[in-house]
Amino acid sequence: MTRAVLNLLLAFLLTGLTGCELFTQHPDLGVTNQSGPSWNGVWYEGKVTIHNYSTTYTAYNVGISSKLKSGNTIVATGGGSGGTLEPGESIVISVVLTSAYDEKVNGTFDSKLYWTDEYDRSWSKSY
Repeated sequence: MTRAVLNLLLAFLLTGLTGCELFTQHPDLGVTNQSGPSWNGVWYEGKVTIHNYSTTYTAYNVGISSKLKSGNTIVATGGGSGGTLEPGESIVISVVLTSAYDEKVNGTFDSKLYWTDEYDRSWSKSY
């Protein structure tokens, strides 16, 4: 066998033995405009950075609730720090995920915001 084939076999065996489901970088879903008086948010896992023009806001909420993969719905509600969104403004949410094996993986998650009420804002997105 060639070295390449042996390396592939070894990688397959290691992945299968550990049961580790490796995270992949999330695709860019596109920035969606949303109007609203204000927004506060936390993420189920990792770090959320909201780029609102020249201002950056960060909210933290660490604790893995489920593995993120295609088809999952991610919901964040209330808390943390936030900013004001005017009609037509865009946001970009960048997420740094940490797996159960402490592998830090960068991903970008751009989402439309859905308001629940005046003081408890939430957004959700499937991907």
